[in-house]
Amino acid sequence: MTGVVTVETGGSVAVVRLDDGKVNALTLDVVTELERALTNAARTADAVVLTGRAGCLTAGLDRSIMLGSDRAAVSGNLRRVTRLFQTIMRLPVPTVVACPGHAIAAGSLLLLLADVRVGARVRSKIGLN
Repeated sequence: MTGVVTVETGGSVAVVRLDDGKVNALTLDVVTELERALTNAARTADAVVLTGRAGCLTAGLDRSIMLGSDRAAVSGNLRRVTRLFQTIMRLPVPTVVACPGHAIAAGSLLLLLADVRVGARVRSKIGLN
């Protein structure tokens, strides 16, 4: 566990937060934590909110997922991330992505996967590269 993903429950809503103190890069460990947190939150809450720290949802996948000399490992890493995306789409409760700032690459995909998306009125970049 990296401690980057936390879950707060208030009433019937679970808030799953990414915060690594930087750009919330999605490493394989974070992807695993995020999938586990979202799945567990959906078991006990009536709705799940995914968000980041102030100013940043996520800058997307950590470069280590995409780069490497072993093509099979990179393909496996991408399948792991795809499984996270599928988990989000299949959550049995409404899923909100609250975007507090930048959402680059996989961060933009998280916004697209949500049932509802909301954003802060801050200067930020949202997009696919």
